[in-house]
Amino acid sequence: MLTDNNEIMRGVIDDGTFYIDDGVLLKYNGSDARVVIPEGVREIGCSVFEWNLTLEEVVIPSGVFDIGDSAFACCKNLKRVVIPDGVTGIDRQAFSGCESLEYIDIPDSVENIGCFAFRESGLVSFTVPPAVRAIESYTFEGCDRLREIVIPDGVSEIGFNAFNRCEELKRVHIPASVEKISSGTFSHCTHLLEITVAEDNPCYSSIDGNLYSKSGNTLHQYAIGKSDESFTVPDGVVTITDMAFFYGKNLVNINIPDSVTEIGLSTFFRCENLERVNIPAKIKQLRPFLFSECHKLKEVKIPETVTSLGMCVFSGCKCVDEIIIPRAVDFIADYAFSDCGTQLKIYAEEGMDITDFGKKWNGTYTVLELGTNRIVQEGKEDGDSVF
Repeated sequence: MLTDNNEIMRGVIDDGTFYIDDGVLLKYNGSDARVVIPEGVREIGCSVFEWNLTLEEVVIPSGVFDIGDSAFACCKNLKRVVIPDGVTGIDRQAFSGCESLEYIDIPDSVENIGCFAFRESGLVSFTVPPAVRAIESYTFEGCDRLREIVIPDGVSEIGFNAFNRCEELKRVHIPASVEKISSGTFSHCTHLLEITVAEDNPCYSSIDGNLYSKSGNTLHQYAIGKSDESFTVPDGVVTITDMAFFYGKNLVNINIPDSVTEIGLSTFFRCENLERVNIPAKIKQLRPFLFSECHKLKEVKIPETVTSLGMCVFSGCKCVDEIIIPRAVDFIADYAFSDCGTQLKIYAEEGMDITDFGKKWNGTYTVLELGTNRIVQEGKEDGDSVF
């Protein structure tokens, strides 16, 4: 075990409270509210303190370089952690579910923070260490009290859903070094008012507090905490990426210019007050979950250019009365019209293949021939809802 000269513990040490093997803390059997990990430990193993509900404070000694997967996961009463300089890695789910952990000082020596590391923790503010190059997927997902995040210059990538459901986050600044921001990074941040970007960032820009590509031809994220009920996508935008308006609850009307040729999946998911949105004429695919749970959406006009309707594309759109399927459509995924209500009527042109249309619903459905209003298929599909 460790000597006063900071040597690493060798062999197996088991004092009834700590089980340590060659410097790796593998098990803790105590029930103290405050735990001081013994000197000589160089690594905290996977799940050592997971679901320890008595732990409130932990002191990690110098010499530790890694905090393992789920090491402190779901320690719901953990309030204070002392991490020494020299720690380089905080692994997957290390502090996920630590709902009482509001603040944590991370030393500058930390180079890697794993995905889910602080998921659903109680963090109020967080400063990413300067040596970290990537904010991994789901790192801060569900941190619903997180109000401030400081991303240093040097971070090059922000992963999928990294800040998803950070509902108190109002402002984010993207430094010049960031080259990739994955879809869904700021989805469901219901109070997000502004995303700013360093002027010398080569990949991204900010227009009116929303996140775009540097050229402005791609809309990556609308700041959904804005109180505006109407939004017009700037002319010249070609692509609206996945989940760009996800959970945009205040929007009633969205105007999309003809320059847009592609709209990603789940883009308008649960924009629950959205009543009107136009689909540009150059769109060829309505991707999965595009308008899912848009409960107040009233009018949908599918352009003649559209060839496919993705899974759950209109599911939960209970106020839509009718949808006309263009002749070019040759594929409609299952549950495309699930939970739309009994009032929805689908119009298909004569000669279109409507075989198995019933599988697109969860409930009563009616398919009519366009022009004659002749009912060509109706029934009730009792399959489970996807939600």
